[in-house]
Amino acid sequence: MTPLPMPSRTIRRRLLLVALALIVATPLQTFAQTVIVDGHVSAPLVIDAARLATFPRRTMTVDDHGTTHRYDGVLVADLLAQAGVPLGEQLRGRALATYVLVSGRDGYRVVFSIGEMDPALSTKTIILADTIDGQPLAADHGPFRLIVGDDTRPARSVRMVSAIRIVRIDE
Repeated sequence: MTPLPMPSRTIRRRLLLVALALIVATPLQTFAQTVIVDGHVSAPLVIDAARLATFPRRTMTVDDHGTTHRYDGVLVADLLAQAGVPLGEQLRGRALATYVLVSGRDGYRVVFSIGEMDPALSTKTIILADTIDGQPLAADHGPFRLIVGDDTRPARSVRMVSAIRIVRIDE
């Protein structure tokens, strides 16, 4: 059996560039479709559409700049609990000196106290939505959007959510 000839240096370079492009492009595309829950957590999470579907669903009807929409998603508190963030009876003392930083891929960021996220302390409903009016969120709003119930205007609604970071203030 005759060995195959070695491809030329130019062909090897092109093949290497194609392979590198495939390796790099896939994680970037996947990264854009996920939300990372990290920071002061015991079990960091990577949430994608399939994992979000495993959580109990919530529906919220909110006014969004004069138009009423129905958003479906998951309580952020359920995601935080899965990540090991103290909530409910465990949320007391120094743990209350914690905030939640929610970031979008467009650079928009908002901050919540941990108490606002905890249904045992607040009546505010905050969900990570993946649908609007029964349809997936548009690319410029999704695939995930933070929806905050009872805010008088949607200033803390974060489009294209990419990260939920838990930060404890230790002095």
